[in-house]
Amino acid sequence: MMLSGAGAWVWYHMPHAECQCPDFFDRRRCPAPAAPDCSLAMASILPGRHTDTARTVAKNSLLPIAANLINKVVDFGFAVIALRFLGPEGNGAYAFVALIAGLYFLTITNWGLNDLAVREAAPDLARAPRLFSITLLLRLGIATLLMPVAAILVIGYSLIERPLSSAEMLALALLMIHLYPAALAAACSASFQAYQRMEVTALVLLLTNVVKTLVGVGALIIAPDIPTRVVALAAVALGATMLNAAVFFALQRRMLFRASLVWDWPTGRELLREGFPLLLNSLLLAVFFVSMSCCSGRRLAPKRSVCTMQPTKSSI
Repeated sequence: MMLSGAGAWVWYHMPHAECQCPDFFDRRRCPAPAAPDCSLAMASILPGRHTDTARTVAKNSLLPIAANLINKVVDFGFAVIALRFLGPEGNGAYAFVALIAGLYFLTITNWGLNDLAVREAAPDLARAPRLFSITLLLRLGIATLLMPVAAILVIGYSLIERPLSSAEMLALALLMIHLYPAALAAACSASFQAYQRMEVTALVLLLTNVVKTLVGVGALIIAPDIPTRVVALAAVALGATMLNAAVFFALQRRMLFRASLVWDWPTGRELLREGFPLLLNSLLLAVFFVSMSCCSGRRLAPKRSVCTMQPTKSSI
């Protein structure tokens, strides 16, 4: 990120022979070629533009990086506390259902729509409300289609290995419901990225992560036994995701736009088609490496409890 910023600064101050427009960042606004001495034309506007560019780079890179580092520290501390209260078996049970709902199904629900929405909306912000509506409906539809798939997986897993406990099935059900508010939060997050307001996304995620950690620790202390704690963590994840979605949606309506739900079949099909390679890339990066880590642990001890890593960046 720092190298990219430095490269942009160097490119910004380099003389460009082909430049004939003072408005260097939007040449469409130039009705006719400007004077040949482009460097002099740009020199008169560089100070203000340099300040705006530096402020934009700082708020869209440095603050999200700092917030992400704090989130990692908070997540690590919460993972240590959860392992202490759940034990290996309970932690593995929760990680198993979180792996299904929070990694596999959440990745499929996203379908690469975040990158597509940002790419399509950033050049023309007037398209942002329509893209928000279409991508949100796509996410909700995919999440709905995954519900029976989750039931089939539970039945199939019960046939080939030991059946899931009642606590695991209830936790999985809660985490599947969590896909709906996660869809809204992701759609709103893409809108803020298109508007180059990454600092809002970072601060909202930090706020909800801290709240989730505090409530999660309280739930672990209050719950009387390990199965109850597994269900309590899933309920906390659902509540934190709902809070995250509510805050994002409120801020979007206040700071960006108010969108009504509209649907367009051609646009929806095009987004699904273009997002499929992005989905495959996400599955390759996330699912493959996490699955390999779990399989490595299973070779050492063939119990579900050895796969205890947290698989996602969501509120799970």
